[in-house]
Amino acid sequence: MPGCEICGNIQHRRVRNRSTDKLVCYSCNLLLNNPFWAVKDLRKAESIIDKYSKEFKIKTPNIRYKFNSPFSAIPPVHVLENAVYGLDVDGYYHEFSKPLADFYGIEYPKYYKNKEKVPKNAIACYYSSTNEVYSKDGISQHTAFHEMWHALENFGIVPYDPKTSERDADRYATGCVTRLETKKRPT
Repeated sequence: MPGCEICGNIQHRRVRNRSTDKLVCYSCNLLLNNPFWAVKDLRKAESIIDKYSKEFKIKTPNIRYKFNSPFSAIPPVHVLENAVYGLDVDGYYHEFSKPLADFYGIEYPKYYKNKEKVPKNAIACYYSSTNEVYSKDGISQHTAFHEMWHALENFGIVPYDPKTSERDADRYATGCVTRLETKKRPT
């Protein structure tokens, strides 16, 4: 016997829904014709899920990151070179993060100069809520890569651990700068 074209349940009798022109069971036809009942059923299902999720601890799978360490997240040399080409004459990164963001598949963080938004003891600061980096003055390559690491943490490309976040960001930045410098050395 053929099933409903919406829910897939096998039905003896089906009706053709006027709006979708599909052969559906009576309950799917009712939901398609009257969205009020669909919303009511959805709320009922959500309340059941909430009830059982409070009673039973739901096991969730471990999150797998694209990269697990600062060194595995360092992009190839050509991506790093394209990012550094974004360095403006002032030392201000207009286009710095776009090649890196394209490589990682994330929205690129924008870099701005704004002394008021940077803490007193910092050179630059990444704001995860707006995906923006603010610096007091022009920033070095190391600092720009450091702040890019925080963007990668924000988008879940690399794991975030508040205890090791700054250390990992420094390792990532040092690795990126070192990879660029080794490319420039004559062999």
